[in-house]
Amino acid sequence: MAEQTIENKVGLLWRDDTAGRTVVDKVAIAARRFSEKYGGSPQMCYVHPATFEVWQKERTQAGDAEQAAAAASPQLPPAGYEIAPLRHIMPDYFWLVEVSHAAAPAEAEPGQ
Repeated sequence: MAEQTIENKVGLLWRDDTAGRTVVDKVAIAARRFSEKYGGSPQMCYVHPATFEVWQKERTQAGDAEQAAAAASPQLPPAGYEIAPLRHIMPDYFWLVEVSHAAAPAEAEPGQ
C-alpha cells in the first residue's frame, strides 16, 4: 500500500473533554478557535475513530434541525471542512488543518 502524506500548511491540535457537549459542538468550537488564531478556515478535522462514530450518530440524529440552528448561530463558523477518522488521534482531541492535499496517511497493514 502506497503511503500518502498530509501537506499541512497550518494545524491546530485541540482538546475538549467537556462532559455534555456534543462532538459537533466541540468541532465547531475548535474550528472557531482555528479561525481566530490563524485567520483562515480549516479544511480537515481528524478525530479518533470512536469520536468519528459518535459524530456520525449525532449528525444523523440531529438532521436538518441542527443545520438550521448552526446557520443561525453567529459565533460558530460555517462547516466548510471535512471530518475524518485517524487512529493516531487520541480521544477528545481534534486535529484541524489547512491543507494543500487533504489525504490522511495510509494505515499500515499488519506486519508491515
